[in-house]
Amino acid sequence: MTINVPFRKDDRVTKEAFMHASKGDRLVVHGRVVGQKDHVVEIVEVLGPNGSPPYRVRAENGHETIMSPGPDTIVDHRKASDTE
Repeated sequence: MTINVPFRKDDRVTKEAFMHASKGDRLVVHGRVVGQKDHVVEIVEVLGPNGSPPYRVRAENGHETIMSPGPDTIVDHRKASDTE
């Protein structure tokens, strides 16, 4: 089933407009090839305005970096402490 959505030239929508996260949320980066595991990081600081990218993130091994998520990334709004 295909759903056609009309597109108007004045609709200026970017990925940043949809991505909103807070400190403590997790980013899940899906593997790009078969067999590659998802990569999960915790947001430790939001550097963009109103919860938008970029984010300072921390991996499970303690490594921190600044990340602007791509289209293969989703925000998991459950806090890391909610899963423990």
